[in-house]
Amino acid sequence: MAMKWLLLRLKKDSGKEVDSFDFGDDRKVIYQLDKLTNRLYFLDDDEIKVFNLE
Repeated sequence: MAMKWLLLRLKKDSGKEVDSFDFGDDRKVIYQLDKLTNRLYFLDDDEIKVFNLE
């Protein structure tokens, strides 16, 4: 059974999903969290993408 990597952004007060990104199956995810700006930077194939955590 393959694992699925998924990143979700939820509202604190309701728990509702606000945004998501599917990393796909059986992938090694390379990421860096910037706590100062609340952004998650990750490598998707050969492209750097940004996920805003606010």
